[in-house]
Amino acid sequence: MWFGNRWFFLGVAVMLLLPLILTVNAFMILSTVPETALQTNQPLEAGFTPAPARLSGPDGLHRAAVEMYDAGHYGVAEFYFRQAVIRQPARADLRNNLGLALAAQQKWDQAQTAYAGALAIDGELAQTYYNLGVAFEQRGMTKNAVAAYKEAIRIDETLTAPYLVLGKLYYIADRPEAAQRVLQSARQQDPAAPDVALALAIVMANEGELLRAVGVLESALDYTSDHAESYLHLGQMYLAQSRPQAARVSLERALELAPETAVAAAAAALLQELNG
Repeated sequence: MWFGNRWFFLGVAVMLLLPLILTVNAFMILSTVPETALQTNQPLEAGFTPAPARLSGPDGLHRAAVEMYDAGHYGVAEFYFRQAVIRQPARADLRNNLGLALAAQQKWDQAQTAYAGALAIDGELAQTYYNLGVAFEQRGMTKNAVAAYKEAIRIDETLTAPYLVLGKLYYIADRPEAAQRVLQSARQQDPAAPDVALALAIVMANEGELLRAVGVLESALDYTSDHAESYLHLGQMYLAQSRPQAARVSLERALELAPETAVAAAAAALLQELNG
């Protein structure tokens, strides 16, 4: 079992080992989420101060919501986003952002409803389909999550995040060939995306394609030379190829890029073994 392969893919929260049905279309996705009335009597954070009168308009409320979201006050952000949606219910972006605030609080069922409401207004929002897929996945609705991720890719082939999650889902479901295909497609769209290259390399290494895996990581690091986890895995792959000097350089780079992290600890342990 390749170093870190299972925990790497399980790092995306709640990946379920269920059969994946890929024929669900967008209509079926949205039909599972009926539009419901927005409630405004949600519990607020301690010390919450309502928006001043000058922020009472939808744009002001939206700005206040974004500020609260960026500051990590997700409950307050939810309140402002809900008020903004009530004032401008036809704005898909407000509903999507409300979903993000709800997701940050792990209110996945409500986030799902908010995203579906945005897509009912504008069904060509790739990022919102991706967000909806995350909400479905967190609720254990893997079939619907896969369909949502595929819709995101259909709308915007350059959006790499849904490819990455699909690849992880396929791999966890013991479909390595499908995982490789999806991740290769993502890499064609964005060769510089380090997370995609790393996921693809891990799948390849576990399938006995170590030489190809090393090539993928080396190529990716030509684009992005600051991804510590890629250097960590590349260092271990070099060790498996009996290339200690190359492994040392790669592991030291991982240690340099991410000191005092789990990546650094793993790199240090491998360096200690290498040094005997």
